Amino acid sequence: MQPPLPQELIDIIIDESCLSGDIHDLNSLSQVSRAFLPRTRDHLFRQVRITSRRQCCRFRAICCSSPRVAHHVKTLTLNFFYYNKLNQSAELADILARLSDLDNIVIEGFKWGALLDRSQKALLAHPFQSITLCDASFPDLHALCAFIDASPGLKSLSMSSIGIVDEREREHVHEPVEISVLSVGGRQDVIYDAMILHACPVSLNRLRSAVLVLESPHDFHVMKDILRAASCFLEELTVLHRPFEDGPLVDSTDLPERIDIPHVHAIKLALWDHHSARAEGDTVDAVTLEWWINKLQSCDELERLQIQLFLRSDAIFRATYDFSIWSSLDVCLSRLPYFRRLTCIVNMSWPLAPSHGVGRLYMDAIEKEFRDLKKYRLFDIDVHGGWRQGKDCTC
Repeated sequence: MQPPLPQELIDIIIDESCLSGDIHDLNSLSQVSRAFLPRTRDHLFRQVRITSRRQCCRFRAICCSSPRVAHHVKTLTLNFFYYNKLNQSAELADILARLSDLDNIVIEGFKWGALLDRSQKALLAHPFQSITLCDASFPDLHALCAFIDASPGLKSLSMSSIGIVDEREREHVHEPVEISVLSVGGRQDVIYDAMILHACPVSLNRLRSAVLVLESPHDFHVMKDILRAASCFLEELTVLHRPFEDGPLVDSTDLPERIDIPHVHAIKLALWDHHSARAEGDTVDAVTLEWWINKLQSCDELERLQIQLFLRSDAIFRATYDFSIWSSLDVCLSRLPYFRRLTCIVNMSWPLAPSHGVGRLYMDAIEKEFRDLKKYRLFDIDVHGGWRQGKDCTC
């Protein structure tokens, strides 16, 4: 009988196979021999997604038959959409109790008040390092704060479309949870105010990375307050500008005169082009881009900037369009002492994606405005297709 392979070599084989992302390959490797089982389980069960009560029961059965499986789970995603009765599943509380090494939780489409008490207690018993909440509803701010407060070692917090039924503030005694990564999407005025006024446990004093979605001129001022609280350690900033209901900004008089980003090294911006077969105007949301150019002039430590330009599904291109605003950005960035790379990405929606023709016309027109950065080879631009109208866009 041939001697078995060293365990280190087996682990390398499994890790390399995992790079393909094919779960069937991992399932096949797990059946080769017992020596392959621990490492394949580590990959197979590292991230678990449960979207129905049936899946919940099946995974609980796996954990009961093989108790070691629960220790491999690091990230758990719970999807409560489509009235799948997962919130009333007694098995969910049992699964949460078994996942003793769980670090990250992703919860989608749930109502805190609809969870069984056992499930609520099981969630509060986990000191998570990362929490992601999407389309979630809490009875009041106190319930949300209590959930966050239960994870004193929390490092990353992402919230999108969070509903607070009772928006009245209630006194909540807590220790500050100093997160390093924050992502907030949707109109979250109550949560923003709570963070800025220290009415919730989230502390921004040591925030290093922030992802913010702006949907109105008021959101610019909210961003200003958040950046001011995080100005000491913030290094990465991502801002997605969604189209305003009233159309693009016509002037910047209502926008903040300054924002505090003295130590930011990398910025990602998502902007919209408002040209279409039905509308005319300046290229891009010119006021927003000009506002950013003015703010970037004081970012002495900025090294990288990425700008994504999203085209409308009915976008058109005409040679008469004014692209000179991009040359102002070229001059601004070329004067920053540590700046190393600007990346522009033109994103097209599906009706435009197959030909890439309109996108390439935009790309060529924008590229001509970057004389200084191109001379020093600090500029890249590309066209991407495949964004669907109505779908969330992320940097």
